[in-house]
Amino acid sequence: YRLKQTDIDGAFEYSKIAVVNMRQAAKMSLYPNPASHNIILRNIKSQDITSVVILNMEGKRMLQLEAAVNNQYHISSIPPGTYVIRIVKKDGSVETLSFVKQ
Repeated sequence: YRLKQTDIDGAFEYSKIAVVNMRQAAKMSLYPNPASHNIILRNIKSQDITSVVILNMEGKRMLQLEAAVNNQYHISSIPPGTYVIRIVKKDGSVETLSFVKQ
């Protein structure tokens, strides 16, 4: 990949060639959704997770969980409703997904 920069007077210059990887990483997801007893995170390694927090729609923390080896989390203790799961990764990044608890 390279860029061509053209000046007002018509002179132009090319940038250095750079390699661009166009493949997208698989997006993290969870299933089943809606769920009743457990949810399972997909496309993320459990060793990359620091913590998992489940929040209700008002932002109240309902569950604080440690990373599970099999990426399966028990949610039977929370009432039915819509929730946000916040996954904090070891690299400091945070991902959020929503799900429905039946």
